[in-house]
Amino acid sequence: MRARVALSLVVLLCGACGQGSATGEDLAVGGDAAATPDLATGDLTLPPDLAPAPFVIAPGTTRVLTKTIDVPGTGRQAILYAPAFAYDKTKAWLLVVNDGQDATALGLALTLDDLWGKQLLPPLVVAALPVSPGGDRLQDYGTAEHDVTIPCDPDGTGSLLGTRAAAYGRYVIDRVIPAAAQAVDFTPAPARTGLLGASLGGLSAMAIAWDHPEVFGFAGAMSGSFWWRTMAGTVEQRQSSRILRNVVGRAAPHPGFRAWFEAGTLDETADRDGNGVIDAIDDTLDLMAALRKAGLQDGVDLAYDQVQGGVHGYATWAAVLPVFLRWATGT
Repeated sequence: MRARVALSLVVLLCGACGQGSATGEDLAVGGDAAATPDLATGDLTLPPDLAPAPFVIAPGTTRVLTKTIDVPGTGRQAILYAPAFAYDKTKAWLLVVNDGQDATALGLALTLDDLWGKQLLPPLVVAALPVSPGGDRLQDYGTAEHDVTIPCDPDGTGSLLGTRAAAYGRYVIDRVIPAAAQAVDFTPAPARTGLLGASLGGLSAMAIAWDHPEVFGFAGAMSGSFWWRTMAGTVEQRQSSRILRNVVGRAAPHPGFRAWFEAGTLDETADRDGNGVIDAIDDTLDLMAALRKAGLQDGVDLAYDQVQGGVHGYATWAAVLPVFLRWATGT
């Protein structure tokens, strides 16, 4: 287990993280035009308005291709990042990232470019999922067990959050991953498929991946909202009703599943149990303890980076992104 990573040192790994672009060309396939057959070969040639838009170089990078695709049947889009160089697709990785609307703030394109330029990262395709249009972050992100949503009751008023968590998980699995795989022409094995998110997106990423180890081999959470609970009464009730910790505690072993966590010492100031440790760190460590009981081992399939001076925001999350990417891919 790693802990207390100095933020200034982590930033050095990132280079120019925190800048970049999440833009790309839309993939517009449709219309009434007919494909024209080549009489010599029998091949079909799509007219320009039917041809898929090519990946383009992400602005400010030299090794990253980007394209925005429509996710069929959902009204949503995903932003794909892929290597601009030739690579063996049988050995490539796929990473799905929550809060894709913030891919620029996360420094995604420039981090990939920097790591590939230093030959520190294998071929990796990233599907960044914007919350909008058609998404409600406070209802889509959350927790589920066996594809059944377990909503959060944050204040005991019955105003539940995370009510569509199971549906969002199925959206990622049934819609996003097939669309991304089609766009890049490969489907990675579960061991090389992962989910990443920050804050509430980190809770969502870990919950979905844990609920579906047949699809995901690893997950990462930056400042994960692991306080997500079903009761808002006493301190003991809030502690004991933390949802993902309890889901993990009830689960059968997940052989081969890997989990990575980050928390910053300045993530927040709240300390609900008065033990001198902020809740963001306490909740992360408690979830990790549950994962150990489920069979995960420190230094093997369980990792933790506590960032001294780390805050709850992209200044920290962008800085630790290369740490996560290298851990995820074993580099």
